[in-house]
Amino acid sequence: MDSTCCTPVKGFGTCCDAFYFEVGTAETAQSPSSPLRVPSTTEVSPKCSADVDEDRFNMSPMCLSHWFCSQDNKYLLLNTEGQFQVQNTTEFPHEKFQIQVYRDLDRTGGRSGRAVMLYMKNEGKKMVVCCDHKRAIYPRGMETLPADITSTKDAALFYMRGLSASNTFEFESSLYPSEFLGFEPSDNPSVHQLVLHKKKNEDENSLILLL
Repeated sequence: MDSTCCTPVKGFGTCCDAFYFEVGTAETAQSPSSPLRVPSTTEVSPKCSADVDEDRFNMSPMCLSHWFCSQDNKYLLLNTEGQFQVQNTTEFPHEKFQIQVYRDLDRTGGRSGRAVMLYMKNEGKKMVVCCDHKRAIYPRGMETLPADITSTKDAALFYMRGLSASNTFEFESSLYPSEFLGFEPSDNPSVHQLVLHKKKNEDENSLILLL
């Protein structure tokens, strides 16, 4: 087999009991029971660069499905008014959040982590986590996610980074560098809101558990 334009593959993880692989340094794939990890961004083979278009990101086949949980065991969900809400619940929310992974085709530098879009399904639409010009977080309804993204800054694109604590992650906005998704109290003590804020040292409000 001609391997002129081939590179080794790396095990990315599992989703719906299936293994997924991405191009990069060869590595043994994780087993389904392994802790969730986010490996380094895929590199594009120089020999194949002529075949890559000018898009900065393109959609990976990898889409993870998880509940988003705060450090004090509140779950992120979509309320009856179609807004994101973080609240106490006696059982797991009915719907999980979907984490759609995007490949970075540039690799000329930039922020660490994997480029992702986050959404929850609702009435046939994908309610995507977005930030507006005032840095407020809101759900944007989409029929389909974009297959390709040309800009390095997008209201719906975040950089997902795994931390040392098990299954703990942070999500940095691509539109507003050094600002992260987080949970903040509202007027109702049992309900928090999803916000974008600058992370402080050991700021638990910007740490998200994926269950």
